[in-house]
Order: sequence, then structure tokens, then C-alpha cells
Amino acid sequence: MKELKFKLLLISLFTLVISQVFVSAASVFGEGSILAPIMHYVFGIAPGTAGNEMAILFAVWLIFFVAASDIISLFTMFATFISWLIGFGLAIILANTGANLQIAKSMFGLAATMGTIGIAIILIGGFIAAMLFHFGVTWALHWLIRARIAKKAATGHQLIIEGAKSFKDVGKITVDGNVFNT
Repeated sequence: MKELKFKLLLISLFTLVISQVFVSAASVFGEGSILAPIMHYVFGIAPGTAGNEMAILFAVWLIFFVAASDIISLFTMFATFISWLIGFGLAIILANTGANLQIAKSMFGLAATMGTIGIAIILIGGFIAAMLFHFGVTWALHWLIRARIAKKAATGHQLIIEGAKSFKDVGKITVDGNVFNT
């Protein structure tokens, strides 16, 4: 458990440091910076991009770079270095075409849409469950009441039959097991 907490702490600290680096990098890679063309060419980050946008674009670029390199390494006969070099080239092509920005927008839009649909399903499902519960409980309650009334009626009917049998012997006198009518 301590290892998990330590790993989570390290990930949190790393995320905090990286986000701060990108926020401060937004001013470093501004319009007049020497690194601005490199950031634009390699990562697809235009000069003047805000720090949070820069972090998202870099994350999309990095995910594509690692995924493409790993896929090429696993499913081709290229050497590991060559596959990572090809993955880097594909990531640069991704950045130059502006596809990383489109991927980021599409994924956030897809996530927002799925979240909205999920919330709608939860709300509608809750409403339907409440209606079914209400009508189902009402139906079950009426059935239970009818069943109890029927049971009492059957019990009462049985008592009447037993009472009638008892009244049949009224007026008879038994003496030593012999029955005499009066």
C-alpha cells in the first residue's frame, strides 16, 4: 500500500512539475524566441500558444510518437532505433499537418459527448426505475392485500364448515358412546 501511495505521489509531483514547465514555457516560446520555430515544426505548437494548450498538444504528440514507434517496433523487422526514428518522423508529420490539434479536439469532444450521453442515460434510467418501482410496488401491494383477504376468507369458510358440523350434533345425547336423539 505504501508503494502505491509513493507511486501516486511521484506521478502527482511529475504532473505538477510538467504543467508548470509548460505554463512557463509559453512565455519562453513566444513570438521572438529562437525556440519558437522548433516548437512549431517539431511539436506543432504555434508561437503564442497558452501553456495548457501546449501541454495538451505535447501530450498528444508524445502519445502518438510512443504508440507509433512501439507498433512499428513490434510488427516490423526494423531495428528498435529505426522504428523509434520512424515514429519520431511520423510524429513530426502529425504536428506539421495540424492533426495533433484535431485529434485533441476530437478526443475531448468525444469524451464530452460520451459523458453527456452517460448522464442522460442515468437520468432517464433513474426516472424509469422510479416509475417501475412505484407501479410495481402498488401492484404488489394490491396483490398482497387480495391474497390476505382470500386467505382470511378461506380460513373463515373453513371455520363455518367446522361450525356447521358441530351444530349437526347439537341435540344429541350420548350415553356410554350411544347417541340418542332428543
